[in-house]
Amino acid sequence: MEPEEYLVMRYKSKKPSNKAEAECYEKLEAKGWSVLHKGWPDFFCTRNGELCCVEVKPRDTIHAGCYQNAILHELSKHGIRCYVWSPAAGFTRCK
Repeated sequence: MEPEEYLVMRYKSKKPSNKAEAECYEKLEAKGWSVLHKGWPDFFCTRNGELCCVEVKPRDTIHAGCYQNAILHELSKHGIRCYVWSPAAGFTRCK
């Protein structure tokens, strides 16, 4: 069994009850991502050997906090694609 297959089998998240997170979860799955972890960042996702992290905000007027931005920036520096997502704004890539 490949490591990615093991992660998906062992850690695949259930659809969240939070409305914004559930909408984002559905969009990620529709794009072929397996959502492996719900926590911080809200979603840790994998697809065919790729990784991405997504922080979900219920409205585009709510921004990621300083700590969240710092972590997303550090992950991005190491080649992991990171996004902040809201229903109104969609996916915004962190750099």
